[in-house]
Amino acid sequence: MIWLTGGLGQHDSFDPKPDAALNIRGEFKPVATSLDGFQICELMPEMARQAKKYTVIRSMTHDQADHGVGQHLMLTGYRQTPAVEYPSIGSIVARERGWNRDMPPYVIVPDVPPLPYFGPGVLGSGFSPFAAGDPNSSSYEVKNLNLPLGVDWSRMDHRKKMLAAMEQRFRRIESDPSFEAMDEFAKRAYSLI
Repeated sequence: MIWLTGGLGQHDSFDPKPDAALNIRGEFKPVATSLDGFQICELMPEMARQAKKYTVIRSMTHDQADHGVGQHLMLTGYRQTPAVEYPSIGSIVARERGWNRDMPPYVIVPDVPPLPYFGPGVLGSGFSPFAAGDPNSSSYEVKNLNLPLGVDWSRMDHRKKMLAAMEQRFRRIESDPSFEAMDEFAKRAYSLI
């Protein structure tokens, strides 16, 4: 799923409405895609060539006047409530599908501002999005994919062993399902590095 907060409207991207009145359709021309009868905006020629590899759902909508409330509903499937922090669709996919080899199932770009309806909610931090940072930044770098300064692989392996020893000791004292989620998260982080 691609969610463009504040991005292009559907009539300027995946639903150009070429036969609609001028005040409804987008200003850009539609182009044919690799799927018969499916057109998208002329500004996305690569997406047009790859149309057989994705699905466009044009029937999703909500009746909320407030954008934040509507986004919450669209991204979680639930209306906001102070009692429960619902997980986002991305976090649900992360839980159900898991990682594809070493690729995270849920990535958020940019990662600011971190809105609650993009997060894991009640599923726990193990299903948080992989925050790839802000590619518009002049010093852009995907965070946490390199070893920390002054740390080589030998030292990293030593840290990993120390962490495992500490976790084993804590587990003897207290049993908590969040330990397993954090273990999985740490394993995935280590494999990304």
